[in-house]
Amino acid sequence: ETFSNTEDGDLTDIEILEEDIIKAIGGLNMNSSAGPDGIPAKFLINTKDSIATPLKLILRKSLDEGKIPDLFKLAYVTPIHKGGSKLKPEQYRPVSLTSHVMKIFERVVKRNIMKHLIEQNLLNPGQHGFVPGKEY
Repeated sequence: ETFSNTEDGDLTDIEILEEDIIKAIGGLNMNSSAGPDGIPAKFLINTKDSIATPLKLILRKSLDEGKIPDLFKLAYVTPIHKGGSKLKPEQYRPVSLTSHVMKIFERVVKRNIMKHLIEQNLLNPGQHGFVPGKEY
């Protein structure tokens, strides 16, 4: 079972599986630039079967200790021109390059939380956005 649940349906533990990590890695954009941790998506994608276990250990330790390594919390923020005059600051939007490892972690945790919400019938039946199979 993926979760250890209390009687009131609380999510008390998240199990990280290699399969979930491999699936999350598969969702990365191969051409995406590396974030501050310097780990390019291409590396993770090309080594996903070998790197899944070490990532599982890192992510498990992070969850157990309630700490995220500082390097994974950093972002490179760069302005991207939206169009119009390049001299006007309002014609730019910020884009953050973050850690691909952190993106994997977020996707694995999100999947577990969504599974828990669905299994425990904790979602409003009218909720369609961001629910697998119910989005329009």
